[in-house]
Amino acid sequence: MCHASTVLKVDDDQLLIAWFGGTVEGSSDVAIWMAKKTQDGFQDPKMIAQSNEAHWNPVLFRFNDSRIVLFYKVGNEIQTWRTM
Repeated sequence: MCHASTVLKVDDDQLLIAWFGGTVEGSSDVAIWMAKKTQDGFQDPKMIAQSNEAHWNPVLFRFNDSRIVLFYKVGNEIQTWRTM
């Protein structure tokens, strides 16, 4: 299951895409994944964040030309989510 994608234009030929995915939403194997799209197509997705808790709702954000950050939530219950 994949959900809650975020897309950021890096330049005219490149996009960054992140999402959460795993067995089923809320499971402890749900991780944050990322892929890059260039003019040659999509690169293989890479898992970039995982622990023994569910991961949620990634958001890519550009501060300036050299700094891009990814925010996401971690926690098994909404009341316990932490922002990373």
